[in-house]
Amino acid sequence: SSASCGATKAACDILNDRLKPFRSDPNISWKALCETAAEAGVQMTATGWFSMGKNPPIVPGPPAFNTPLDYLAWGACVTEVEIDTLTGETQVISANLVYDTGISPNPALDMGQCEGGFVMGLGNIFTEEVVLDEKGKLVTDSTWTYKIPSSTDIPIYFQVDLYSKKPNLRGVLRSKAASEAPMCLSATGFFAAREAINAANSHVSSADKEDTFWTSPATVERIALG
Repeated sequence: SSASCGATKAACDILNDRLKPFRSDPNISWKALCETAAEAGVQMTATGWFSMGKNPPIVPGPPAFNTPLDYLAWGACVTEVEIDTLTGETQVISANLVYDTGISPNPALDMGQCEGGFVMGLGNIFTEEVVLDEKGKLVTDSTWTYKIPSSTDIPIYFQVDLYSKKPNLRGVLRSKAASEAPMCLSATGFFAAREAINAANSHVSSADKEDTFWTSPATVERIALG
């Protein structure tokens, strides 16, 4: 998404340069400006190109990392999970996460992206199981067998904070992409469920205790057998 935004900005910069000769009147409307330029034969379409890892800093700053990406994303999360040891059902009680967005051009949108990415990740670690038969054919091929997260899977208490005190010198408008990176923070839910199982099994002697499951997704069946 950052690359798309960067390419769009590059195309807009090209168009702005073409329109500069027609901006002598500071009060001219956008419609009139475009009509005047078009009548003068100015091409009113432009193509922008943006390649991650191959762009100079938007503002002076440190050199790019020697990777295909221009920057790293940072975040932290604390998640509380409750399990039912009889049924294996899981409820995410709370999730508190913070994500470094650089200078967010739209905090409300970025917050929604963080929330959506996190809940998408919860589906990945709790319900969305890919099952193949002995011939390699996909068995979980419908919503009846492949369970995506629903509204009831959203944490009861959900707090998202955006850390925007440090500009991303190599990002579009000094920002960072949001959604995929916050999705990684949902792994805290998996480890919280594992800790809940360990707590429920604390009365079992070490000789009889089996290792808590390490396989994701932590489905109802796996938690009930944990």
